Amino acid sequence: MAHNNVIKKQKIYEQVSVSSAQAIKQSTLSKEEKNQLAEAITQQAKQSGNSKLMESASKLVEKGFGKSKWSFPISRFDHVNINRRNYPKGLWERVINDQKHVWEGGTGLADHPVGDADPAFKDTAVVWSNLRMDQNNNLVWADAIFVGDNGKLAEEILESGGKVGFSTAGMGDLEKVTENTENGLMEFYNVV
Repeated sequence: MAHNNVIKKQKIYEQVSVSSAQAIKQSTLSKEEKNQLAEAITQQAKQSGNSKLMESASKLVEKGFGKSKWSFPISRFDHVNINRRNYPKGLWERVINDQKHVWEGGTGLADHPVGDADPAFKDTAVVWSNLRMDQNNNLVWADAIFVGDNGKLAEEILESGGKVGFSTAGMGDLEKVTENTENGLMEFYNVV
């Protein structure tokens, strides 16, 4: 490294675009709970003798029950992104291990707040859980349950084969780094 400068306490955002091929969808209900629910619905439909109700019950059982939980990458570590920022592995290890009380069950927004505005509750789209690192691919993964109108829209886009952008946000210091690479000098910021 040629030189370092630290820029104190900045709002820091990183955006990752997730395609439906990268997202893993699963139900929040266990297999046993689904089976019990399917059996109860099917029995009630049969007892009614109503063919339309039986048909609707069959379709409902086929589709599954409960909210869907999605898993997908939300950040890349040890990689300089398009904002010329690098989120080191150690930073994510500290967030995951030492700040679980902040992110577990925390909510995410449909868009970044404008400027220094505080996040608006009505813009909530997701509830986060289970942050973890994929060491082989330098990715941070999270589980998410989409909520509200914004979440429903995001889920519909993924289910339709589209892409949705997700961001991580926080406060931190930026350390300016200049490295000599095979392509010449490269300037970027480590998030510390």
